[in-house]
Amino acid sequence: MKLRTLLITACLLASLNMAFIAQTPYKISGTVTDAVNGTPIIAAHCTDLLSGAYAITDENGYFVLQIKTDSVRLKITHAAYEAYSINLFSENSKGLKIKLIEKTLGEVSVTGSIPLHRQTLSGKNTIPVKRIQAIPSLMGEPDLLKALAFIPGISVSNKGFSNMYVRGGGRQNNLVLMDDAPMYGTGHVLGFLSPYNTDVLKNIDVYKGGFPARFGGRTASVLDLRIKEADYSKFNGLVDIGILKSRAIFEIPIWKDKSSLLLAGRGTYTNFILAPFHNATYLMPNYYFYDLNGKYTHKLSTKSKLSVNWYSNFDKLSILSSTNNTTENISLNQENHLTSVTYTTQIRSNLILTASANYSRFLTNRSVEIRIQPPVDSLLLSTALNSTKIEDYSLNVKLKYLTNKHTIQFGILPKYYKVLPWIVSPNDFNLLDNPQTDTTDLAPTIGFEFSVFAEDDWKITDNINLNAGLRLNYFVNQKNKYFIPEPRLSFRYEINDAVSMKAGFSSMSQFLQVMESNSSGLTSEVWVLSDSLFKPQKANQFSAGIFGKFKGFELGFEGYIKQSSNLVYYEYMNFETLYDGWRNDVHTNGRGRSMGLEFSVQKQTENLFFAMAYTLSKTMYQFKTANDGKPFAPPFDKLHDFNIFINYKANKTNEFGISWVFNTGTPITLPAGNIAQSGFFGQYYAYSGINGARLPEYHRLDLSWKRTKKTKYGNEKYWIYSLYNAYSRKNPIFISMQPGGKVKKHNLLPIVPGISWGYRF
Repeated sequence: MKLRTLLITACLLASLNMAFIAQTPYKISGTVTDAVNGTPIIAAHCTDLLSGAYAITDENGYFVLQIKTDSVRLKITHAAYEAYSINLFSENSKGLKIKLIEKTLGEVSVTGSIPLHRQTLSGKNTIPVKRIQAIPSLMGEPDLLKALAFIPGISVSNKGFSNMYVRGGGRQNNLVLMDDAPMYGTGHVLGFLSPYNTDVLKNIDVYKGGFPARFGGRTASVLDLRIKEADYSKFNGLVDIGILKSRAIFEIPIWKDKSSLLLAGRGTYTNFILAPFHNATYLMPNYYFYDLNGKYTHKLSTKSKLSVNWYSNFDKLSILSSTNNTTENISLNQENHLTSVTYTTQIRSNLILTASANYSRFLTNRSVEIRIQPPVDSLLLSTALNSTKIEDYSLNVKLKYLTNKHTIQFGILPKYYKVLPWIVSPNDFNLLDNPQTDTTDLAPTIGFEFSVFAEDDWKITDNINLNAGLRLNYFVNQKNKYFIPEPRLSFRYEINDAVSMKAGFSSMSQFLQVMESNSSGLTSEVWVLSDSLFKPQKANQFSAGIFGKFKGFELGFEGYIKQSSNLVYYEYMNFETLYDGWRNDVHTNGRGRSMGLEFSVQKQTENLFFAMAYTLSKTMYQFKTANDGKPFAPPFDKLHDFNIFINYKANKTNEFGISWVFNTGTPITLPAGNIAQSGFFGQYYAYSGINGARLPEYHRLDLSWKRTKKTKYGNEKYWIYSLYNAYSRKNPIFISMQPGGKVKKHNLLPIVPGISWGYRF
């Protein structure tokens, strides 16, 4: 009896052991790269057709799968590459090197490779670079902001400035990262072109809700830009020449299959083009800008890589106008400089370490000089100089652990701030070269921020995903100390293969506050660190929606509500009249409430891409000390925001693009009356409320036509013809008061034709 019991027990244990062995998952890992240039491919789908298990490659082209069977039928797919399949045995499936072949020009999709209903995060969108290059834009220059406007919940400034507003947040509430280095100046001075050179971008992720815990420091959105690695095997490049601007990019292999260098630049020459149109009454603006990108990458081994990325841009604008006996000279300079050094290593097959050291500097100088010409000598009526400077030093150390059901990330992010709010030097009523200058020179403020985070993207079942995380922030500025925890949660339930429901909650905070003015028609900003007066801005957001794919149409419907606190507002900020007691005039501890409904449609066929986005939203701010305590709309509030984009490839030579935008007019403050004054100053205006009126609705049609041909050497040349504001809509961007209390509307650009020629080799 005992022997039989012993045998039965032994058999059961053996069976359990065999079952355990059978259930022990096999690990499949590897990298996916471009077959020609060796650069990693992001967001490629890696699927085992036998078990249904799948993974998506990260920014290094890396993936890991765990399956329970010993045989694998692996299929790799990406929208821009030919599909690749291979049969494997699990025990020999580690460290795979998979190379994909890029599709031909006519086959390339402009949609993302991951449908929205398959993504866990509720507010994440990936923008393919090829879509940006297909959207009609000013002077034929590809513009990332134009593409972002086709995501519901994201709007772009109507005023010609390259500002982005996301779910009720201001421009300053957006975190823009370029290879982990933060970018503070997110627009060129006149703003008709964004500062992002799309030729150098590898991957573009934008988050408007459901933020992963690894991101922080802003309350509205995250724009995560990854710069591509240059070709490791051969020299290639692009030269594009337009009427007002040109650009070029070069990819240089330094050590074949080991290291490469990317160099790119853009610039304008409008100052030379507009010079003949100057006249004695009004001199055309003297304006130019340039931006430069560079990235050096070296593969230390098959598992380690070091890269150095740098970016610089510079803008210079001067406007000289003369009326009767008065001359006004307005000038503005702006600089942006970023540097990041990143080290990535694969510690184990499913454990990756990424460490980066980052530096960012933002500087603006703005001056105004007004002179009058009396009968004898010149009289200097007023001058002012305003300078703002931000320096940001940071480290970013992250560990990523991958399994079949979990992607776990955690890290530390120390940051050092040095902020100079301004230097103001006003002169009033001083004759010629004998000014009596009252200079306010504020010392820079220093701040230190330390953050830690942990997050887990968990595939609970085949149709339930959860992304949960926690970020802890500690900030010190002199005697002011703040500790703020930020929980994050995103949930996805896949109803079937075509439909999923999502919900997300995010808590965000920000230790930098910004105040803006539009004096003299140009935006001026003051950046300040959190202290006892300017408390850290906070925002809690909840969103939920349903996403799906039906008969080739990718649909999305989502709603959100966001509560903000510790907002600041400077009602009558004019940097020409700043003084030591300016802090007493700032409205602080404001509250904001934003809510909206977002709807999107996309469809891709072999030759046609269609996208439509509509947002119905409302944002209101409230301060106890402003507007008599009544709520008011911020300048970027838009009830309706509607965008349509169509791209049609007639053949391999001709490609056409059309886009149309419509949105509610910008809120403005109109005077309730005027007070007559004697003498030189004319009259003052009395205001009864903040942003109680609106400009007319804004709408614009843009068209483009691209002709592409292959040369006998296999290179590519093209012409781009464009029409910006094709039906020449007079869209007012601001108003000014005229004598007698009349309102004058100042319109944006009329119809602007553009042409550019490019050669890719």
